Amino acid sequence: MTAVRRAWLLALLLLSPVADAASTDDAAALLSLPRAIANWADALAANAGAAWQEGTPPCGDGGSQVAWAGVTCSTQGQVTALNLSGLGLEGTLPPALAQLPALTSLDLSANRLRGSVPPAWLQPDAFPSLATVRLGSNLLGGPLPAGLLALATDSISLGSNALTGALPPGWASATLKELDLSGNDLNGTLPASWGGAALPALQLLGLQGNQLEGGVPMPDWTYDSFPVGVVMQLRPGNDGLCGPVMPLDPELFPAGHAERNLPIIPVANQMHTGQNLTHIILTQPDLFTSGTDVTLTNWLGSCMSPCKDVPGGLTTAPDSVQAAGLAWPPAVQTNIYDISWVYNMSISDLVALNTNASQLHGGAPLSVPCYPNGNNTFRYYGGSLAFGKFSGGNQLLGPQGLPGAMAAARVNGGLPNTFHWPSIYIGNAAPDTNGSTNSRVVEPVYWFVDLQAEMHVTNVLITAGGDFRNTSVYVGSNTASVAANTRVASGLGLAAGQQLAVPGLATKGRYVIIYTGTAQEGTLNLDDVQVYAYETNAAAFKPITASEASSTSPDGAPPALAALVDNSVDTCVKLQPAGGDTAGAGGRARLVVDLGYTAMVGSIAVRAGPSSTAGSTTRVYVTQTADTPLADSVACNTEGKSLLPGAWTSGGCNKPGRYVTVRFSGVDPAADVLEVCEFQVALAAAPTSNAAAPKDGGGGGLSGGAVAGIVIGSTAGLALLCLLAVYLRWRWRWMRQQRRQLDAIHEVEAKEAGGTGLAPVMEVDVYGDGDEEEGCGDGGAGGGPYGNGAVAVAADGVVVSRAGRAVAPVQQNAGWDKPTPQRLNEFQLIGRFFSSLRHGGPTASLSQRSSQESGSRRRAGFSIVKGGATEEHANATTDLTKLPPGFLEVSPSDIKLVECVGEGSFGEVWLAEYCGALVAVKILAKVKSDFMTHSMQQQLALRNLQKEAMLMSKLRHPNVCLYLGAVTNPPCLVMEYCAKCSLDHLLRAGLENPQMAKRLSWVRLLSMALDAAKGMLYLHTRAPPIAHRDLKSANLLVDSQWRVKVADFSLSRALEIGSTAYTVVSTNPRWLAPEVLSGHPGQLPADVWAFGTVLWEMCTWRLPFENLNTFQIIAKVQSQGSAGLVVPPAEELPGGPFAAYPQFVTLMKACWEIDPEQRPTFAIIKEMLGDMLTAEMLPHQQAAAAAAAAEKAARAAVLAANGPALAAMDARLREQQAVAKRNSYSSSERGASLADSLGRAGSGSWPPAECSVAPMSVHPFVAHARPVQ
Repeated sequence: MTAVRRAWLLALLLLSPVADAASTDDAAALLSLPRAIANWADALAANAGAAWQEGTPPCGDGGSQVAWAGVTCSTQGQVTALNLSGLGLEGTLPPALAQLPALTSLDLSANRLRGSVPPAWLQPDAFPSLATVRLGSNLLGGPLPAGLLALATDSISLGSNALTGALPPGWASATLKELDLSGNDLNGTLPASWGGAALPALQLLGLQGNQLEGGVPMPDWTYDSFPVGVVMQLRPGNDGLCGPVMPLDPELFPAGHAERNLPIIPVANQMHTGQNLTHIILTQPDLFTSGTDVTLTNWLGSCMSPCKDVPGGLTTAPDSVQAAGLAWPPAVQTNIYDISWVYNMSISDLVALNTNASQLHGGAPLSVPCYPNGNNTFRYYGGSLAFGKFSGGNQLLGPQGLPGAMAAARVNGGLPNTFHWPSIYIGNAAPDTNGSTNSRVVEPVYWFVDLQAEMHVTNVLITAGGDFRNTSVYVGSNTASVAANTRVASGLGLAAGQQLAVPGLATKGRYVIIYTGTAQEGTLNLDDVQVYAYETNAAAFKPITASEASSTSPDGAPPALAALVDNSVDTCVKLQPAGGDTAGAGGRARLVVDLGYTAMVGSIAVRAGPSSTAGSTTRVYVTQTADTPLADSVACNTEGKSLLPGAWTSGGCNKPGRYVTVRFSGVDPAADVLEVCEFQVALAAAPTSNAAAPKDGGGGGLSGGAVAGIVIGSTAGLALLCLLAVYLRWRWRWMRQQRRQLDAIHEVEAKEAGGTGLAPVMEVDVYGDGDEEEGCGDGGAGGGPYGNGAVAVAADGVVVSRAGRAVAPVQQNAGWDKPTPQRLNEFQLIGRFFSSLRHGGPTASLSQRSSQESGSRRRAGFSIVKGGATEEHANATTDLTKLPPGFLEVSPSDIKLVECVGEGSFGEVWLAEYCGALVAVKILAKVKSDFMTHSMQQQLALRNLQKEAMLMSKLRHPNVCLYLGAVTNPPCLVMEYCAKCSLDHLLRAGLENPQMAKRLSWVRLLSMALDAAKGMLYLHTRAPPIAHRDLKSANLLVDSQWRVKVADFSLSRALEIGSTAYTVVSTNPRWLAPEVLSGHPGQLPADVWAFGTVLWEMCTWRLPFENLNTFQIIAKVQSQGSAGLVVPPAEELPGGPFAAYPQFVTLMKACWEIDPEQRPTFAIIKEMLGDMLTAEMLPHQQAAAAAAAAEKAARAAVLAANGPALAAMDARLREQQAVAKRNSYSSSERGASLADSLGRAGSGSWPPAECSVAPMSVHPFVAHARPVQ
């Protein structure tokens, strides 16, 4: 026997007692399990391994005796794993199992174990080595243990049991990687405290199949709270979980994917989560395909509860409903869709709570949802049920599936008929090393959207992003497989950029699925999908009329036309066209439905009756009035759509209006039958306004109460939808302007290149409406992300289209810098739109604008100061001594633009340098009209400039923004620069910045209010007097010395009050007086009312009516007057204590008198504010005087104590100060003399050589201007 072998034998002999003792202890702990199991013998009868018997070692003897069934041991003879899964064990969990010191894995899943997790298992000394425990698919119940995470270090599975209670907020584990609590009866919310450092190693969290509610905690759960790429399974189940889902950060995508460096955030996400991204992957397993784990995107659902289940839900209306004066609980007057947008309720929630919701009308009672804090946060009330909802497809597991999941989410993330994305959805795929995705698509290929309630789908609008071949559309509610749902269409094909309307046949379902299957069967290439249904039919139960020729049925009885808008195909109407009214002959066979309001129509669907003759066609028109001619400009479709017997015909639309007309052609009145069963109209966005009643006084329009409810009842959510509608219009107008500018550039280039006048060829694809940047933005006219038909100029001077094909060379022009287009995602475009607004009004604030270059400005002859604004600019004022004399026509070459500081419907405002002085340049917007030639537009723009220059040149007051000159091409005004932006900017900054708040003392606030009153007094005392009519805090500019100057008169729209006063039209109701809101012209007292609202802003530092939309503001001011704004108590003033606050409030309320004649004049206001300022300054002046006296006494004491030496030094210092004062006085005299000389015409010393001006002392507009008639 060798020495090594003897050593091993000795070690075994020494360790044998220890191993035997451990085996004995493990056996005792293990044998507690059979005693707790009622069917132990039967359950383990067929299981491999030795029987569990006392006196035998659990790990066997290493020879003929094997380990007990389900037991795994270490080489030292200790039990390390116990696996008795799927044996049907019936009993409870024994506490003694916790005494297994070496056990690392415990699997008792898929049995019938009852009871709860023993408290002994959760003690600090229990299972000291346990890493993984699997107890899922049992019958365990009771409250979720607070100390559960102490059970194992790596993985804990308790899914598919009957545990109850809420998720403990105090849970924390530094090592836990997997936690499965799915399929229990857990309730409550997701604990925000789990974010951060509570679970830093977590990789998988299973919570599906519970009853959790509320939103995903933001920001606690959104970004760096958990490890990158943590997967949280939340669905199915947890129907109460709600709210938005942030887009995934592209950092999660596999290497080589193009989007890793280009996150694209759709408008749906922008509305709800801004520009935020997340590292958390929320999923739903086995959706339509077994084994998948589909990423949850966009929206989990609204956080609603049935009002009948909420204490006081049916008796106390939400604040927004009360503010709008709407009835509560509501009853359906017109249709369920109108209730949705008027009351800001999700249509999905209304459908879920009301059986046969599409049939409710005529005062029908309604089950309504209640939302947390009274607000539905989804905020889209258009008719497309797909917009912003959860969408996805057949998804690869792991990071490779994430890019496809985000591409699927973007398909329905844009507003209907508006957005087209730089990326498309072709199926779920991961990129190859070269970035190609063609060979890695997961089959079967499909895309789906969750409508969140079962709808009767009537129309699915599909826009292809590329080759779209042999696809099918399914509608249904079965998530087991795609084929388990109803197929409504098949064999569909589209070219890139084309849109197809697929009739949904009123099929009821929660999901819409677009399916191709395998690559051999077809190809999926989705860019945009919209879904419309009975439930979003805006025409339902609305007034409908027929043309005279078609208003009589063949038997002579008038048809029951209401059957055509009843959301049912069971009743049809036969229409009789006039004799000879064949295709194109007058178009008299038509139906007209009055929506009762103006809206952007998104979809139309018509169902023909079974007896209708084949061969007729339909065209749909949207008009503002009932008698508007049916021209191509108001048609939804360029060609007629065939109407087949018993079939649906549907189509998209993108036309605004109130009246929707369907015209039938190709019908032979002698032989054909025209039978219609249903006429559906769905909106792309919520209605924007109520139109005038029909001229015939008969059929059109809603009832008076319904109209009032629609106009007044739009709450905060509707305000956003109105804003979205404004955005649609803004985007279209801006796109058209960019195209015209680009055409003009090409024309200039062609002429300068050789005088041929031939513009370069531009290729435009079907996408048409491109994403293009605006004005002061980055890049000017080129715009666009190279998508949606935008034409871009490449670096080599070649115009490239969306597909990147070279079209035609463009000659470089040395005379101006060519605009450089940028790739823009959707949130950047939306951000530009919001930057053009100011509190919902048309005027942009002169604040918080990024430094931007504008190609259009350079083309106009302006130069750009590289680097933008500096710190020196922030505290500067306009040095008038540097400017030429008089009000001259300024050459654009003398203007150096520094930074765009404001933009809006009026145009742009730039900080600029002019002859060495800082100025503000207001570049007026071009007048755009489809009915005017380019030269006419230029003339009108010059006339607008003339009106503004004429009026502003006459205004000279320290508290009115000073006019300095004008440029004729492009039309713009040169104004005094105010470095501290506007009053509203300072007030809002005070709420956010403590340092700014300290600077806004009541002395300063009163001083600024007094300045504003002085400026307004000056305007009101002109001959003739001038009414501002757009007075608000955003139009009170503040210079570097905190002086306030009245500005922005919107004078391009100046009007006369009779023959004595000029006025300006304003559209923002927050500051408007009741008489203006009632339609009367705003006279001088209307400015006083607005000033009272500015005083309220100085009290609160907040936006007036900040939580109300336009309609609610109008209703509140007209009904309550000044009571609409709550005056805060003195102790809540953000500006601190104010001794004269009662007098201040008295003045403010006096400005709000309903009777305009009872309001004070600005002379009285100025005196009262001056008295308040004097009183407020008195303590400060007394304190300063006391301090000065003390200093003087101390100085005298020092002089007395230190004798003649200091006295001599003091005399010398006084002499030096006197000399400096005399020198300063001489300089000021010279400056005044220079200023006088500058004011005289034909000054020989000005302008300087580097600043060219026209040789005139008075602006030509001023010299020849006349009052506008």
